[in-house]
Amino acid sequence: MNFVFDLGGVIVDWNPDRILSPFPLGEAERKAVRQALFGHPSWIDFDRGTVSVDEVVRGAAARSGVDVSLIEQIVVSVPESLLPFERMVELVLRIDRRRHRTFCLSNMSAPSAEHLESLLPMERMFDGRVISCRIGAAKPDPEIYRALLDRHRLVPAETVFYDDVESNAAAARRHGIDGRVFTGFAACARELASLGAFDE
Repeated sequence: MNFVFDLGGVIVDWNPDRILSPFPLGEAERKAVRQALFGHPSWIDFDRGTVSVDEVVRGAAARSGVDVSLIEQIVVSVPESLLPFERMVELVLRIDRRRHRTFCLSNMSAPSAEHLESLLPMERMFDGRVISCRIGAAKPDPEIYRALLDRHRLVPAETVFYDDVESNAAAARRHGIDGRVFTGFAACARELASLGAFDE
């Protein structure tokens, strides 16, 4: 069996409200920045690696009316805000690698991906990684799922994928993968155990 995990929202905390909370923004400004930055299609393009930091910053500043320098500080702060869910890291490391393979499939900008690769024991956690910024495609683009399957020669029917976003899990199912919505550590641990992920 192949077990595939998203990073943000599954292995590490992805929380735009927490990212914005340290910055001097009023309630209306915070809402405007969240929508103009994290809620805008350009953020996914940033994850795809098809737009630069500068383009993301300037676009969000123009849409929100918040100063460019403050938006830049927010964007620069994102990688270090991605705090690991330690129990999920330990859970992935517990999967019996003699019988199963593990992968990550994540929408992630280059700065965030590089930060997490320096922070997490990626080589021990995963047999392979497919990161959006490195292939120019992001979930739910069909290309990113094809890259996962083709590069690692995975059989879709033997592959389970956890993502915190239903549309991403649904896109996986369209490729024959068992796409599941991640709802938390406890449910994931129970499901993995029922699938025989751990050494008995």
